[in-house]
Amino acid sequence: MSTKRQQKTVQSCDIVKRKKLNIDSKRKFYTHFEDLSNEIIYEIFDYLDIYHIYEAFSNLNKRFDNFLVSSTFPIKINISSMSKTNFQYYYTNILIPNKHRITSICLSNLFIVDFICSSPRIILTFIQLERLILDNIQLKYIQNIPNHLISLFNLHSLTISLIDKIQNKNNFYYSIFRLSTLKYCKLSFESYIRAKPLLISSNEYSSIEHLIIHNESTLDEFRIVLSYLPQLRRLYWNKLFEILRISTSFDRSYFDANRWERLISSYMPYLRIFDIQHNDNSYDQMTCNNLNNLFISSFWLKHQWFFTHQCYSRGYGKQINFYSTNPYR
Repeated sequence: MSTKRQQKTVQSCDIVKRKKLNIDSKRKFYTHFEDLSNEIIYEIFDYLDIYHIYEAFSNLNKRFDNFLVSSTFPIKINISSMSKTNFQYYYTNILIPNKHRITSICLSNLFIVDFICSSPRIILTFIQLERLILDNIQLKYIQNIPNHLISLFNLHSLTISLIDKIQNKNNFYYSIFRLSTLKYCKLSFESYIRAKPLLISSNEYSSIEHLIIHNESTLDEFRIVLSYLPQLRRLYWNKLFEILRISTSFDRSYFDANRWERLISSYMPYLRIFDIQHNDNSYDQMTCNNLNNLFISSFWLKHQWFFTHQCYSRGYGKQINFYSTNPYR
């Protein structure tokens, strides 16, 4: 009996030791961040601004110092709120020494926007920049920046949100379309009703494939902008999403089926989804009857794009609702 008890005791001790070893092993895995592989650490750093990475890992140990000083992993800058004192340190000790590694910059802090955009040449020092976001900035800062961005040959994504109204859309659009490496562009701005329109393209073309515009516009402006974008594959304009979705009011030029056919054939050959909704509260019976004969050519049948309309009285006026039927089938 004593021998059996000893065997059981030894077995119990072994089991306890193995459990303790497993617990210690799991505890070590979960508590020692530095045991993670370089690849996983890079992936974690990808979600953090470099300022916070420095704050958390600088002078922690030699391995992380090597990451911060000599590593080649790309750096993303997202400066939303920061005091002048912190930014001066940030700019001098982090941005400038790592300018060759910065691939993404997001600026929304008014003071920092003023500091960087007042001298556009600062942006030119970020030679590896691929993505630039200028959020809620004044028009005065954007006047010359696109001209300097031409020299950044890796820049493929640009987002600009303005807080001022634009008088000259021509210059604004043209300066953006001249960026030869751009693939993605998002523009949010307001313009004066009589803002100078863009001129139709003759031999100037943009490389943009994905365009997002938040701004009121006419069909003529829409057509002219597309003349610069032969590579366009995705478009969002005010109420546009998916491939092309349009929601408009009070402009009967949107009923011109032949014009739409030429526009899509010339500038949007890859268009798969065409979803239009148009409302007009001033119409006569002839206009309503003529809608039955629009958008029925072989072009529309080939693409399987179909439309219908409703004409009815509403209050003191009359209204037409013209819209696509089942565009996302």
